[in-house]
Amino acid sequence: MRKKAVRYIILFIFTASLLLSANINRIASYTNIQALKYSSSKNNNTAPFTSIYSLPQSAAVVKSAVHAKPSIAVQPSTPTPSTAAKPNNGLTVLRKDQKNIDIYFSMSNGKKSFIRIENKSNGTWNLRSWYLSKDNQIPSKDAILLAGSSSDWEYVLRVTDNVNTPYQFSGGSHYNEILQSFKLYDNIKNKEFSLSTGQKETVEELKIIEDTYLTLNDQTKYASVRRTYIIKPSRIDLYTDFDFIKDVFVGTSYVCMLPTSKTYGRNIKFNDTGNIYRTPSSGTTLTTDEFENYIGKEKTLSVEIWGDSLPSYRCLVGIGNEEMVDNFQNQLKVFYWDLNKYGNKLYFSKYNNEDYTFVTKGTKWSNHAYWEYRIVE
Repeated sequence: MRKKAVRYIILFIFTASLLLSANINRIASYTNIQALKYSSSKNNNTAPFTSIYSLPQSAAVVKSAVHAKPSIAVQPSTPTPSTAAKPNNGLTVLRKDQKNIDIYFSMSNGKKSFIRIENKSNGTWNLRSWYLSKDNQIPSKDAILLAGSSSDWEYVLRVTDNVNTPYQFSGGSHYNEILQSFKLYDNIKNKEFSLSTGQKETVEELKIIEDTYLTLNDQTKYASVRRTYIIKPSRIDLYTDFDFIKDVFVGTSYVCMLPTSKTYGRNIKFNDTGNIYRTPSSGTTLTTDEFENYIGKEKTLSVEIWGDSLPSYRCLVGIGNEEMVDNFQNQLKVFYWDLNKYGNKLYFSKYNNEDYTFVTKGTKWSNHAYWEYRIVE
């Protein structure tokens, strides 16, 4: 009898130990999964874009109307960024010809893409366009223009040296800007390099430092500018430092832009408000000679833009601080212009024309702007 009781006790202890072990393993497994999730979200470095997918696309009533506010519903979910491993093959920088440098890389879906910077007739180099290669070759002979045109991305200022006199546009494609120097660097090795036509250089990250002067009448210098571009696969960061060396009056100016086609940029989400708008489709516009169809005019530091074609390619555009848009005190704020039948353009604006804002010699501005394409599921 005693032996039988001992056997039962041993059997009970053995069974209990198995159950306890299973529970411990399950808890450990759960803990590891949570740790991996945290590590993944941390390493993906998505913090600057936490608001981008907070409001679902289907949760807003999309508007084609001019300035009407969309009504916002709750729930459903917008596509989230692809979690597939991102190719990390760095960049191939190609001097296509005397006027163009193309920067090739693989996107998160493995497709080849490239950014083109263009040498303007006044000597300055500016962002021109962002392409998706169809042949996946370097150089690509068949590519889709996702964003860009001859219009500006970086900045354009309206300036004059006297109140109640006409403003002049200054910077980029509007000229009134003089090149001082333009240099290419391997940003990881901090090593400068140059390229002849047809020559390529492979780097993990590209840094471009461009120094210019902004002018009035293409002669009178009123500000020195340093642009520092940091280009990585699928992302451009631009750090611009303005140093005013002359007193000027400044009207409505733009500190970050994006020209798009309606095919690949018809839809826009203002991330800080969650509002989503849709412009008229390709081939149509509400803009006329008497009316400019400015959409949004909202307080936001970033937007997300996509088309009805290739809707999984989302362009994120933003700036780093409200000071560069005068804390949203002007009328236009951030808006999307239904430019013409085939194009739209994004603007982050600063000041009002009628105010003739006085900017004194010695004033310094610093801006961080970025453009990034993400693939969503």
